[in-house]
Amino acid sequence: MPPKKKNQQPVKVSSAVVHPTPIELPSSEPILTKEQVAERLLSRVANFRWLVLRWCCKVAKDVLGVATMKEFVCPKCNSLVDQPKKRWWSGWRYCPNGHVLYVRGLGPSLEQSFWKSFLKGLAPAICVFLLIVFALAAAPDVPPRLRGSMAPSTGFVVAIFYLLTGLSLLRKAHLWAGRSGPVQRLVTHARGRAYGFLAAVACQLGIIIALLFAK
Repeated sequence: MPPKKKNQQPVKVSSAVVHPTPIELPSSEPILTKEQVAERLLSRVANFRWLVLRWCCKVAKDVLGVATMKEFVCPKCNSLVDQPKKRWWSGWRYCPNGHVLYVRGLGPSLEQSFWKSFLKGLAPAICVFLLIVFALAAAPDVPPRLRGSMAPSTGFVVAIFYLLTGLSLLRKAHLWAGRSGPVQRLVTHARGRAYGFLAAVACQLGIIIALLFAK
């Protein structure tokens, strides 16, 4: 038997530790069935669609200028009118001082976005012009010698009317922009409607020239 060395410590033998395999690890999430997985996917898709719809509504409100509460603006008083009065014999609203909340060529004195006002000026102007011109061009009681010139002449008068209305609205927008107060809310509305009328005048002149050359 070999002699023991001095200061020699006994060797500890550890038992073998058996680690669990990945299959034996406890799972924290329960196993879902196909119906539960499909239900979760449908709920997530519904939430995504709701978020997209909410974002689209917000963009539409910003672009079209949709207001949650309509507040009229009195250009003469330069004040906001949240609860306008209404006369029983007329559909026009008026402020507490008796001023009618209506602007000629603009309609009700409400705040409105540029493009919405632009489209409201462009589309009706072109529709009215086409209705008058084609009604005169196809009228059976118009003499044959005047049939070729009646429609372009009347269309030219309509174009001049919308041209003057657009220039008048641009002048009002310029005057309102120089004033401080709530009346500046009507500047965008007036400019959009004025540019819509002027764009319609350009289209109307093009149609008149086409009718003159088509004779």
